[in-house]
Amino acid sequence: MKFEFGVITHYRETQPFRHAAENQKYGCELHFARGVMQYAIDMAHRMETEQHLDAIIASAATAAILQEHVTIPVIPLHIQNDNIFEALHEALKVGMHIGFADINKNTRYDLNKISQIMRIPIKVYPFNSLDQTDSIVDQAKADGIDVLLTPASCMHHRAATHNLCSVLIRLNEQQIMSAIETAVHLLMIREQQAVHDKWMRIAFDCASNGLIAIDSNHVVTAANTTALEALRQQPTDILDFGDGLDTNKTISVETMSDGQELPELTDGKGRRFTARLRHVHHKDRYLGSLIRLDEVRSMSPHIRELKTKKRLASDGFVARYEFSDIVGDSAKILEAKSKALTYARSDATVLILGESGTGKEIFAQSIHNASQCAAGPFIAANCATLPESLMDSELFGYEGGAFTGARKEGKPGLFEMADGGTLFLDEIGDMPAHLQVKLLRVLQERTVRRIGGEKNIPFDVRMIFATNKNLHEAMKNGTFREDLYYRINVLELHLPPLRERAEDIPLLVAHMIRENAGYRTHIEISNRQYAAMQRYPWPGNVRELRNFVDRLVALNGPSDSFCVNEGLLQSLDSADMGRALAAPPDSDHLVVPIGTLREIENSVISQLFARYGKNKQEVERVLGMSSTTIWRRFKEMKATS
Repeated sequence: MKFEFGVITHYRETQPFRHAAENQKYGCELHFARGVMQYAIDMAHRMETEQHLDAIIASAATAAILQEHVTIPVIPLHIQNDNIFEALHEALKVGMHIGFADINKNTRYDLNKISQIMRIPIKVYPFNSLDQTDSIVDQAKADGIDVLLTPASCMHHRAATHNLCSVLIRLNEQQIMSAIETAVHLLMIREQQAVHDKWMRIAFDCASNGLIAIDSNHVVTAANTTALEALRQQPTDILDFGDGLDTNKTISVETMSDGQELPELTDGKGRRFTARLRHVHHKDRYLGSLIRLDEVRSMSPHIRELKTKKRLASDGFVARYEFSDIVGDSAKILEAKSKALTYARSDATVLILGESGTGKEIFAQSIHNASQCAAGPFIAANCATLPESLMDSELFGYEGGAFTGARKEGKPGLFEMADGGTLFLDEIGDMPAHLQVKLLRVLQERTVRRIGGEKNIPFDVRMIFATNKNLHEAMKNGTFREDLYYRINVLELHLPPLRERAEDIPLLVAHMIRENAGYRTHIEISNRQYAAMQRYPWPGNVRELRNFVDRLVALNGPSDSFCVNEGLLQSLDSADMGRALAAPPDSDHLVVPIGTLREIENSVISQLFARYGKNKQEVERVLGMSSTTIWRRFKEMKATS
């Protein structure tokens, strides 16, 4: 690509520029004009508008002025220390009192350093316009200056008319070539950017979606045809487009969250569009926003359900289990499944009661998948594991800047995220008292207000709660509100512990073995071995049984048949241990085997953990022991077993 440059110089001799143009590798053509500072503006205008040159090369002083008057690139020619040394060597032949006159903004050299090296004082005379040249020369003569150094030809000629010797600082051919190469590289980059912008503009206009680009100052910079058609027909108050969309219009988007859905629009052809806002950031710097308008197309309910489930699956908000995944044919588990299936047909709130490890979340997911909101999200949260300081913001969300560390765009809470689906709150008995009050109000009003927010957000959510605590005792103790209990306990579902449905253990074990080691072709477990498993009370219920089967699989070896490890089985086959741990969870008494004091203590701790679902505070209260001592003993017991 060949470029044409205009060169505006104060030099009468243009030979260095011509040599540089001939020797540079890009084959650029130079057009010369003489001028300096303000008197070069007209020349620059002609080069841009009449000659249509690609760029202008000029001295630093002249370039600084031209950049404000033309739109094409202006490349400055800067003198360097080497140029000053050459001129100074010539000036010293005339005298030792040296002056230096240059434009005030030209600072590409270090006169103090040059003065120290040459051990010659140099007096500086800065100026900003041609009108100051006479006074500069007069002042230099009054100061006894022998020779005036200057890179400005106007100052050089003015000194000559006032009988003051001056030396013009000139650029060498290499510096001129460097300026030409800089201009070429700049133009090549601009050309590449122009081509890229043109392709992006074409892609922007050809997009079937409506697109609106907003810069970091909230100014609309571009909008494609689809967006213009939609918004000119029906402007929206939220985006404040007035009678239509124009670029350079300011849109306030700082209060909108990333991914926020905006009101639906309809164009003159009856097409409907959903609008969504996306913020663009790069290295924590806000670059702008993009509003995307998607046409709402009719689709079959089946296709819509598939698309919804695919989106929810990508976000991780889906229920994986159904009632067919619940293993067991005992009377108690079949009764629980039947009752849960009946509950699934209703929109009423469900409270699932059961010990830890009985499968409360599996039942909750099954209820969701059998309900009318199965196509919506399933979101689960455990109130016992959520830090109390974060539980409020996780459940109810927050607006941007609501507190230190909050996201700038804010964050929706679990109630908002579960809209149209199911929200499952496990271990509801561990929810702090102040949040119980807020939860009660949310359930009554069916709206939620984010932290720092000013509006109530309605939601349509199926609620399922679960706990392993005795909520009646919690209400007596004042740790759980009665009004909240009656709000969440509309449909109550009790899940039996594994010890009460021991006949399901063979089915569960076989199922877990095939899940864990599907390559097994034959499972060799005797009735005696199953009986040993059925005698053990399984305080951790199905979760503990799965852990036990995982160990059996790991220790079985690579054979095609599955055999039980007798060593592990013997650890379960203890009638005394079974009787000791099988006390009903609501009983006020414990049964412990006769043994050493340490064995008796271990038995008591094990039973309490089984009863209270490893609720540390409750075990501490009953035993009157510190949490550190309890957990140390519990870990020792696990290591021993």
